[in-house]
Amino acid sequence: MQRETQTPRPDWQKSLEQFGFNIHHFAGKIYWAEDTSYKFSLKQAMEIEAATNTLHQLCLAAVQHIINRHLAGDNRLIEHFGIPELFWPDVVASWQSRQPHVYGRFDLQYDGVNPPKMLEYNADTPTSLFESAILQWHWVQESKPGHEQFNALHERLVSRWAKVLPAVDGTLPLIHFAGCSDAREDFICYQYLRDTAAQAGLNTKSMDMSEIGWDEAARKFVDKDGEVIERAFKLYPWEHMARDGFADCLLEHKVQWFEPSWKMLLSNKALLPVLWELNPGHPNLLKASFSVADFAGEDHVIKPKLSREGANVTIVIGGEQAQKTKGIYNEGDAIYQAYAPLPEFDGFRPVLGAWVIGDQASGLGIREDAGYITGNDSRFIPHYIAG
Repeated sequence: MQRETQTPRPDWQKSLEQFGFNIHHFAGKIYWAEDTSYKFSLKQAMEIEAATNTLHQLCLAAVQHIINRHLAGDNRLIEHFGIPELFWPDVVASWQSRQPHVYGRFDLQYDGVNPPKMLEYNADTPTSLFESAILQWHWVQESKPGHEQFNALHERLVSRWAKVLPAVDGTLPLIHFAGCSDAREDFICYQYLRDTAAQAGLNTKSMDMSEIGWDEAARKFVDKDGEVIERAFKLYPWEHMARDGFADCLLEHKVQWFEPSWKMLLSNKALLPVLWELNPGHPNLLKASFSVADFAGEDHVIKPKLSREGANVTIVIGGEQAQKTKGIYNEGDAIYQAYAPLPEFDGFRPVLGAWVIGDQASGLGIREDAGYITGNDSRFIPHYIAG
């Protein structure tokens, strides 16, 4: 694993903008940085792939364990996730009926030598998918011809949609795609997912989350044209949906949501202590706990259970606060995880975003930052496989 510098493509901004990607700069800083790339050996890429597949299966087993405990009358684990109790039956039903899911992204610590370590699982609304699937693929074709990339994202997304929403009586289903359109990164992500569904042959319709309406007479969710929403991808967190004004209606009109409600158990950092309890010492996991007392004298990280983009995270090294980020999340409802220093290359620290499509590791995207914590404005760096 090496960090390399190179000359960006001529007119690289236009190369990105031809795909509708105009956020190559963020908050006055470069977001897409192709003056740099990460090089992996085939062995390293295969190790990342194998670890991602292993971790995904461990996470699915953890969901089953949490639900088994709940069904046996022990709610101590499910209570850690802060899911409104009204939604517990829906989470259980969506899992037991195996409501299909599409994608997720692990954040991994990896130095190219030691086994990849799971930092967290972004299993509900991960972004940077378009950058990982399309932009860096075109970059490697033009900048590193003859080299490969850990990237089967696009074709697997298309085939996944065809599998989870097959034709019924010869008719292809309609699926709505919704998100916060004013957030450019979110808009690009859910529109790209819509495009992959359309390539799978599905009928698609796009809308902003604010355009989802409730038909009081029909007792159903509808779009702005009055058409009933039966299936929908939402780039909007379940923890918000389960608390918004129309949360009760979600339990009345059973839309087929992507991602399904059981993903609330994977997209919450309360998952991390459960994984460690079930698999202590696993080479791809970091020690994690609901109690800071378990880290007496040990370097650790404090993470709010529902924080995103590195917000409200605190790193404690040698008993002192090494770095703390600001944000909007409840720092009191947190978990504690062993500190695994990110490898440092030329003053930057990369986090590997390992994508899962369906139940299969399918690609890699990398974000790097000069600080210890990867945030919303951290740079996206393309990668390639040597040889």
